[in-house]
Amino acid sequence: MGPVLHGCATTTEAVRRAIQNSQESLRGLAKRYGINQKTVA
Repeated sequence: MGPVLHGCATTTEAVRRAIQNSQESLRGLAKRYGINQKTVA
C-alpha cells in the first residue's frame, strides 16, 4: 500500500517527482501544474 495523502492534496506522486527533478523556477512550475508557489517549494 502506498503513502496516504492528505484529503486536500493537489499533487500526485508523479507531479511531485517531476517538480523535484526540474530545474525550472518555482513560478514556472506553479503555473505549469496549476498550484501555489508555496506548494511547489
